[in-house]
This record gives sequence, structure tokens and C-alpha cells, in this order.
Amino acid sequence: MNAITRFLLVGALAVACAGNVSAAVPKGTDVSGLNVGKNTEKNYRHRVFHAYMPLEKVRELYKISNYSKFENPTGIYFRPGDKVKITLTGTPESPVCLRTRNFNVDNGQEKEYALKPGVNEITIANEGLGYIDYRSEKPAEAPTITVDIEGGAISGVFTRADSNETWKKMLAETPSPILDLMGERVQLAFDVARLREFCPDDGVELLRIYDRVIEAEHEIMGWDIFNCHPGNHVLGRSMQGGFMHADGLGAAFTVNALKGITQIDLLRDHGWGVAHEFGHVNQVRPALMWAGTTEVTNNIYSAWSQYILSPKKLRLEHEVIGGYGGIGAIMGGRMDQYINDALVDRQLWQYMKGPDNDGSKGTGDAFVTVCPLWQLQLYNSVARGDKKFYARIHQASRLKDYSKTPHGQLRVRFTVEACKSAKLNFREFFVKLGILAPMNRMVNDYSSHQVTITPAMCSVALKEMEKFPKPDSTVIYYINGNNVKIFKDKAAVVPSPSFTFNAQADKRYKVPYCTVPADQWKNAVAFEAYEGKKLVRISLRGLGQEDQASTMVFAPAGTTEVKAVQWDGKRYTIWSDKQS
Repeated sequence: MNAITRFLLVGALAVACAGNVSAAVPKGTDVSGLNVGKNTEKNYRHRVFHAYMPLEKVRELYKISNYSKFENPTGIYFRPGDKVKITLTGTPESPVCLRTRNFNVDNGQEKEYALKPGVNEITIANEGLGYIDYRSEKPAEAPTITVDIEGGAISGVFTRADSNETWKKMLAETPSPILDLMGERVQLAFDVARLREFCPDDGVELLRIYDRVIEAEHEIMGWDIFNCHPGNHVLGRSMQGGFMHADGLGAAFTVNALKGITQIDLLRDHGWGVAHEFGHVNQVRPALMWAGTTEVTNNIYSAWSQYILSPKKLRLEHEVIGGYGGIGAIMGGRMDQYINDALVDRQLWQYMKGPDNDGSKGTGDAFVTVCPLWQLQLYNSVARGDKKFYARIHQASRLKDYSKTPHGQLRVRFTVEACKSAKLNFREFFVKLGILAPMNRMVNDYSSHQVTITPAMCSVALKEMEKFPKPDSTVIYYINGNNVKIFKDKAAVVPSPSFTFNAQADKRYKVPYCTVPADQWKNAVAFEAYEGKKLVRISLRGLGQEDQASTMVFAPAGTTEVKAVQWDGKRYTIWSDKQS
């Protein structure tokens, strides 16, 4: 892309995103009436179609991966040898084609058939669902086209306007092994047999949840806040092999994983993987996908969508998995590992070890690495109520070309953009966690990159941060899904002088701990164990307890003092060896 083209693209996006008020997603082809009335055959075979933005334009403007290649589903299923007559009426401003795709085989079996105004007679070469591909760089201004299709069998398209009665009828009657679902933001092509097995009754809620996941990602991306949604849909499809991944088509999920992502209760509570794969599509590159973050920055989307759908079952805070110091599987082990790696062991961010990566792979544990990025969202968007925090960072990342910016500079840039967005000086947060720190190391991701951050680069960034006031809390790094309300309410710790801190040995955890009920030292966001003046262990609120009724506070051998930490950083001694 030459300089002039890049200038025009950036200018177009700046105009598109000039608004500062949330707006509805631009409307494409209306699918709301397809399943209305008794003559649905006619509804599907005589259709008016709108244009959608070309994939390459979406990539260039928004700096993301491909959105759906299969907009405008016809709801018609074709078999090899079918004789099809398609009449196109109107004056399209760009080429139009019928695209058929067999999603039931992993190689995709796909073919395009060019359509000209008038009658088009086609012999179908491969089995699959049909889509009318019509694109325009200005879809809202492009003329609509009318398409009449004779041939093929009605398979149906389930939409946001439909009922669960329509869902059940569609699952029972569709001749296609794959069913199209069309939401406001998401498009799904899922295996019918698995839908019949795992989601036989509630297609309404299934599509609503998927749309809400993508809406949550768009909130982070700022598409709604800055009124620049292109109107395109992101595609999720089932496949026969593999497990889950993202590619040039969108997000893909093996049929063997569909139970977890189509059974409503499982999807709502454990939809991290769904948001993760869609998140890969939505990562803004390279500004927010520098070396070592391919499997990290997409998980900001996962954490946020999970918080919205199921705030009591969060992966980082509530998954039972190994924690810090070899204590074994514990609820909240990932975040426990992170905070102790960062503040006790002083490990460099992006190299912190965790349950899924001991640091020997040339980079850190991706789930541990995402924790501080998630904390920034919790502190700014939830505790402070600033819904535009990440949206502004994404907007700034779209409006400039960072394709030649070194990875170290991208990382430093992020810290500055975070401060600019919040208009706060997060110096202590970034420095203490090792995010803004000199380094010159190779980072292994899907490819290897040298990441260099010099002391001079850090100094420049810190000077930029000094333009803003400090946040009202000095312990933002202690925020999590369990204590975010305390930060929001600025609730003071209520001392419990009669509480006895009695650490007990337990072979399951290797390290002595005391269970502190939530009504004791009420509103403590974390507990710190010290040996003399040395910090030796941190236990974030809710560690080890599913119902959040207490916190497992670890105190390694040699601990001389344990403190409760208030939301603003004030400490209270709850036990000291001098009191014994």
C-alpha cells in the first residue's frame, strides 16, 4: 500500500470514527422477515440484498483480520449437479457472485459463480450453502440488488427476529448438514446434528449470547463508541478436525467442541474460548499485537465478555489451577501466580511463569501476562466507570501506521496511550509490574522477535505520564473480579481486632495459610505477608474460595507480619510475631 492510499484510508477511518456517541450497527441486508408467514419459500427465493464493505478495506481501515466472506446468506442448500437459474435485477456498482461453501468438510469446497444483471443459468459443482457476494467501499450508498433463485433446497437462516418455535422447526426440517445463523454482529455456520443434540430448544439465547460476546469486543475496540462499525459480520463456523482456531475466514470450532459452545449454560459460564478465537480476528495489529502478545491481547476480549455474561465464574479469578510457589491447584491460581511473580519475585512482564508455561519457551505464560491488561479494564471501565478506556487506545492504534515500529516501542507506546486515555499517571503500575522496564531480549511467539526497550525510551514515556495526576489508588495491581466493587465504592477496611490469625499447615498447599472470612477485616482487597520488611507472599481477595465468603491468606515459614490492604493502598497489620 503506497503512502497516498494509506493517507486516504486513515482519513476515511478518521471521518468514520469522528463521532463520540454510541450508534447502532449499520444495517445490511434485512433478514428479519425470512421466516415470517406461511410462504417462506417465496421469502427466500425473492430477496433484496445490500452491499457489504470489502474484506481488504475492513482489514486496512480497522487493522484487524478478515470479517465474514459469506455475507448475504441465501438460506438455500445446493447439491452437485443442481440446475439453478438466478435472475439479478438492478445496477450493482461492483461484481456480484453466488458463492457456495461446504462447511462440513475441512478443506472448504468452495466455488464462485459470477452473476450479471438478467438471467444466469448455473450448474452447481459442489455441495454447500449459498451466499450472494456483493461489496462496496461505501455500502450505505451502494444500490441494492434484487435476486430471484430457482433451484436448490431451502435450508433456512435463523435470525435475531425469530422464535424458538422457528428454531426447532428449522433444526427438524433443514436438508443441510450446516445451519446459517445471522445476528446483528455475528454470523454462525454450525453443524446441525450437534445443534440438535446440544441446543435443541433455545436458538434465541444462543444467538443472543454470541452477539453479546462480539458486542463486548466491539466495546473494547471502540466501534460503537466512536460510531465507526462497518456493518460487516464476524464469522464463526464448525469444522470436523482440530479444536479451535482463528484464520482468514474467522473463528473455527471443531464439532467435538460444540457442546461447550452451543449448550447455553456452558457457553454462558465458560465462553472464554469463543471470545478468544473471535478476539484473534479483532486484534489491532501491530500496535496492540506486538511480540509475545498474539495469545495475550485477544484475551482482554475474553475476560471482558466473560465478566459481562458470568461475573461469578471468571477464568483468571476462579479457575482451579496451580498457584504461586508450587501450592498446587487452587481457585484463582492464575492471578495468584501473576501478582506474586510480579511483586514478590520481580519477574519481567511477558516472562512471568505460570501453570501453562514455566518460562522455558522464550516467553511467559499468556494467561498470566494478560492479568495486568485485564486489571486496567477493571479499574478504568468498572471501578471508575470509564467505558471508553480501551476504546480510545484502539482508536489511536487505528489512526496511525505502526507497521514499521519496533516491538519494544509498541510496548512502551501502549503504556503512554493508557495514561492518555485515562488522563491518569499509571507510572507506579507499569514500573512495579515490569511492563515499563529496560530490556533487550528475544521473544518467542509464533515467530521470534528481538524486543528492545532502552532506559531512554522509559524516561521519555515517564515524562509523558507526568502530565497527568496520579490515580486515587496506589494498588491498582491488586484489583480483580472479586474486589472490583470495593475499588468502585472506595470502601474502607473495617478492622477486626478480635480476629485470630492462625496459619495452619496443609500438605495439599505446601505453604501455611489462614482462612480469613469476608466479614473479618472487611473490604480488604488483598493480604500481604512479610518477613521483616521483605514482602514474601500476596493473597488477593477471594483466593481459594468459590463463594467469595473468605480468602485463603498464605503465610510462608518465616513470616513475621501479615497486613490487610485497603483499596487506596493503606495497610493494617492483622498479625505480627510481636503480638504472639
